[in-house]
Amino acid sequence: MSDRAINNPIPAYRSILHALNTIYRNEGLKAMYRGVLINMIAGSIANSVFFAMYQDGKTRYGFDPNNPDTLKTIIISWRSGLISMAITAPLWTIKTRMITFREAQDMSAFKQLHYVATNMYKQEGIPAFFKGYLPGIFLSTYGVIQMYTYEKLNFLFGYTGENKKNMSSWIPFFTGALSKSTASVILNPLNVVRMRLQAK
Repeated sequence: MSDRAINNPIPAYRSILHALNTIYRNEGLKAMYRGVLINMIAGSIANSVFFAMYQDGKTRYGFDPNNPDTLKTIIISWRSGLISMAITAPLWTIKTRMITFREAQDMSAFKQLHYVATNMYKQEGIPAFFKGYLPGIFLSTYGVIQMYTYEKLNFLFGYTGENKKNMSSWIPFFTGALSKSTASVILNPLNVVRMRLQAK
């Protein structure tokens, strides 16, 4: 977990345990939840928009559950990811800034959010909220990887399609987890780059 970038405001840590112990000892338990408010807001909006657009795309473009390997699945997923990313990009930048926020630790979560967002606007202008936007465009393929894998696995396990054989609710539980993990692992390098660009 050690990050030794010279422009990084966060000190380097030897391990996860060392980071947890250092943060708790120096900044308290509250620091562990820094950025949780904006993360909840951004995550909720991002997921709501993504799945609303995904279902809309399946209806609009005639998604065929018997044939999830088509280009149509990719287009529907990427469209959803792009729209979701475009709407929530400023919120993710604020989240990154709040995680590295080290001033006035006694502020409430709402005051920290207001303070960070206001400072970004005053010191750097509107463009500050869209730092890391280019990697974000590529990260919108997260939905492509996740949903393509999800639909394909469900099909292979007989959970979707005309000849639906397996009605177990555990199938989407595991395929959902596996598809999200697959997308996270593949795109993690881009996520690191985006967070570096977003950091002050």
